[in-house]
Amino acid sequence: MEVLALVGPGGVAARLSAIEDAWRQVLGWTIAPWRGNPAQTVPHLVGFLTNNLLWACSSYEEVGQDIDDLRKLHAECAALVSGEKRPGRVQIGACPTVVGDAWCGTQLTASTGSHRIHCPGCGARWETLGEWRELRAAQERALAQLAGVAA
Repeated sequence: MEVLALVGPGGVAARLSAIEDAWRQVLGWTIAPWRGNPAQTVPHLVGFLTNNLLWACSSYEEVGQDIDDLRKLHAECAALVSGEKRPGRVQIGACPTVVGDAWCGTQLTASTGSHRIHCPGCGARWETLGEWRELRAAQERALAQLAGVAA
């Protein structure tokens, strides 16, 4: 199943294409015309990202998220090749952190192989059992506040 997830829709080619498309949009370039099947596309995508990495690191504000996405993709591919069983991820609700005047709201996940939770949206972290309890309480307060606004 992991192989199909990486080679099918939403797999390696799609995830690399999303990063390339975002970079091309910021650069004012057109979408790459040579897209085909994943076997044809991935080498071009990797070449594009490699050739433009220095630009992205120095001039593209969202490069940090893209690097995180590339790290995750690499870890998934490496685990698949090595036969390593990756820990599962569980959705645990929305991030209750207030950023400026707004609620972050990014969907949080927790790994069955780690005690840390990190919000990819705002960077908030919860690492101890006590912090997990605080996270849950904050989520409940945010949901109650949203329910009060909706009513």
